[in-house]
Amino acid sequence: MTKKAMEGGSVMFLIDAVIIGLVAAFLPGPDFVLLVKNSLQYGRRHGIYTALGVSAAVLIQIFIIISGFSIVIQKFPFLLDVIRAAGSSYLIYLGYTAVRGASRPDNKINATASARHFPAKSSFYKGFMCNFFNPNSILFFLSVFSQLVEGSVPMLVNWMYGGVILTLVAGFYTLFAVGISQKTCRTIYIKYSRSIERSLGAVLIGFALTIAYSIFA
Repeated sequence: MTKKAMEGGSVMFLIDAVIIGLVAAFLPGPDFVLLVKNSLQYGRRHGIYTALGVSAAVLIQIFIIISGFSIVIQKFPFLLDVIRAAGSSYLIYLGYTAVRGASRPDNKINATASARHFPAKSSFYKGFMCNFFNPNSILFFLSVFSQLVEGSVPMLVNWMYGGVILTLVAGFYTLFAVGISQKTCRTIYIKYSRSIERSLGAVLIGFALTIAYSIFA
């Protein structure tokens, strides 16, 4: 293969990496719902920490694919069922917490003051757990990103592709957290906090039930 052909192939793979990153960023899922919830309820700092938590989980998933650990999951499919069960359970917990919190009589007060009593690292942890145990995210990287990574390609190049995807996901989530946590959005949230919290909680539970159903389907 000529040098020109190799460079052309690298450009195509890089374009594929950008497309995968954009799809991963814009694909709606429980991570996005959690990001919206934390950004509105607790503010910009918590939204950014949630985005960083999601990004950290994406980094580990990319590492798993590049390192070849994904072969273990492909050989032992039941591991995906374990991940599905863990993920659906955690999403039900998050959804139930949101719905229960919305029913509290002091909900509107908490919407403005709770950030002082809720450490930002908890938002990072929730963002990480929500993505890491999201089987849809794992299956996405197994089916799409694993096709991009080749054994004949230098490890550094594979990490470059992974870095492009990670940058796009982290960038989009962080910018969205900053945007939705602006005063105007939070003012609307505070006014309708109970309805919004119930709706977001219901969406998270809906994702959880869909994932749980996939175990037995």
